[in-house]
Amino acid sequence: MFKRFLSGLILVVLLISGVPALAAQGQNDAYITSNSAKDKVIFERTFTVTEEGGSFEVGFVTAEFKKNFLPAEQYPKTFTLRVCARDGEVGIEAYPDTDNFLKPVLIRVNKYNGYLYDEVLDENIFVSVKNKTIPAKHFSWYRFR
Repeated sequence: MFKRFLSGLILVVLLISGVPALAAQGQNDAYITSNSAKDKVIFERTFTVTEEGGSFEVGFVTAEFKKNFLPAEQYPKTFTLRVCARDGEVGIEAYPDTDNFLKPVLIRVNKYNGYLYDEVLDENIFVSVKNKTIPAKHFSWYRFR
């Protein structure tokens, strides 16, 4: 009986000690353009996509490009994705605007509670974004409603 109790206690301690490590991971800050509270909090990344496609992380958003999502003559294609807010609405903007993908690009939005720069208000605002997947058939501005 004592072995069972001790084993259970060790298991509980191991589980509890792992929780702070998971909470400390947070967001991938590799693509944040600033870290100061006074600086603009914008997530931005430029990358090149080939006919093989791929996944690219921009802050709390991942863009997944399917294989052969564009006509063959348009490869390789370089995009800049930017996650910010406009007039209180959070979204992602892609440069250059691209019409009519052959296969939708999946924009996966992860839960995010924090500050983000609002281009219209010209200040950082606190936003709360829920998990969402957006099948983008072209690139321009997509709001995370």
